[in-house]
Amino acid sequence: MPRVCHALSLALFLALLLPVGAAAQTIDLDAARTLQQNLQSWFANLLGPNLGTAERNLRVTPEDDHFRVAVPFAGAAGDIEVRADVRPLEGGRWSVDALRLPAASRFTLRMPEPGGPPGSKVPTVFSLRIGTQNSHAMLDPAFATPSSLDINLGNVGLVTDSPRQHQEQHIDRYVVHTTLEPHDGRLDLVQAGTITGWRSASRVGTRPAVAFGADHIQADGRVDGIDRTHAAALLTAVSGLLAALPPAAAAQHGDVVLSAPARAALRALIESLRGIVTDVRGTETIDGLHVAVAGQGEATVRQVRLGIGGAAPNGVLHAAMDVAFDGIAVRNVQPRAAALMPRHLALRPSVAGVSVAALTALALEATDQDVNHARLQADAAALLAHGGVTLGLDTLDLDVGPATLHGHGHVLLTGPNQYQAEAHVTATGLDNLMRQARGNPDLQRVLPFLAMARGFARPQGDHLVWDIVAGNGGLTVNGIALGNPHAEPHQPDKR
Repeated sequence: MPRVCHALSLALFLALLLPVGAAAQTIDLDAARTLQQNLQSWFANLLGPNLGTAERNLRVTPEDDHFRVAVPFAGAAGDIEVRADVRPLEGGRWSVDALRLPAASRFTLRMPEPGGPPGSKVPTVFSLRIGTQNSHAMLDPAFATPSSLDINLGNVGLVTDSPRQHQEQHIDRYVVHTTLEPHDGRLDLVQAGTITGWRSASRVGTRPAVAFGADHIQADGRVDGIDRTHAAALLTAVSGLLAALPPAAAAQHGDVVLSAPARAALRALIESLRGIVTDVRGTETIDGLHVAVAGQGEATVRQVRLGIGGAAPNGVLHAAMDVAFDGIAVRNVQPRAAALMPRHLALRPSVAGVSVAALTALALEATDQDVNHARLQADAAALLAHGGVTLGLDTLDLDVGPATLHGHGHVLLTGPNQYQAEAHVTATGLDNLMRQARGNPDLQRVLPFLAMARGFARPQGDHLVWDIVAGNGGLTVNGIALGNPHAEPHQPDKR
């Protein structure tokens, strides 16, 4: 639910921002009708004809110095409508106060069944409760000044029931602050959110119940250089794809074959992504992660750090992901196994040198109704025509028992079956790990691999070092050729 909450807050921000239009200076029935028509039109364009009737149920009424906007949703039990007091301000800006989500609601949607046949959907009942809330926004539809959205929810609970699954989730406090700032004709979106006291428990069929929890979650992200025209086209394309996919998925029972409308919507979505943003960054830190499986065991992680970032300067994509776990502890395991559990793990995979134009051309060709396979192969080759594509593992850090491992490496792809790979790995405590493994029946089967790695290592102070080079010429480890004895030794890039 934490990621869903952040996504919903962002969607709500866009929903508030885009449709309100020019501010009305008079609070009367005619102005309320105009605003209602604008909102209904925008919702209809966004949701499409097959995704609900929210725009037809929407109400706008004048009240003193503001408009009361209410969006109820049909087919739901309880007080399920989003309400807000909207006030026009000087300069075409709007103040959105008393923004309230449903305090208690119950509704049913047809959702994919966990473990069920591909493409099948079953009625799923959602019960949502929000104990406290204090949310508001400041919007500038002309994008001349910054806009902002603040959401503060407390004691949030969600129960989900389907024929095979029951899930309960709870959040003590959810707070998010989002801003949208104009910059050089584009928009920069910045979001910071915190979640305190997240707990989740679920059971699928006869499988053991699984529980997750986190003491505190901090998520920060920014998207720079949003192109307004492409963003609007993206929203339209997403709504069109969602409207076309359900019947296609039901007809094909999960098959990848798309109907003509769904294929057209997918291609429109791909087109809308051209130059839509200039830079994307995001980080998430989870403190006190708890995982438990009924009858099997529990695990805790003191801290989890996740990150993602990407930019395409001059049309060439560079992107990386960060994943790190610290303080890993597993309960209900044998002491000898617990002593060898990883305490720390950090990875940073990356990709660089991908032409965005070539990638878009490849995606469009692959989704064409009549795929030209020769052209598809040419588009795939064009991805490597700008100096090659580099797949990297910029960071690898691992602590296992008495051993620590550090490394980095990359693979440069320059053509079909043409590559050059290099890696630099160091380790300490490997001999102690091997001694522990000899006395541990569960680890004795890995001893031959550890011994082989130890045999190729080069001592350097208190470290063992492996410089690995691979390519079409063969494979070498510390200059020793493997697999191809005639390969010439290659000096690695010692970064």
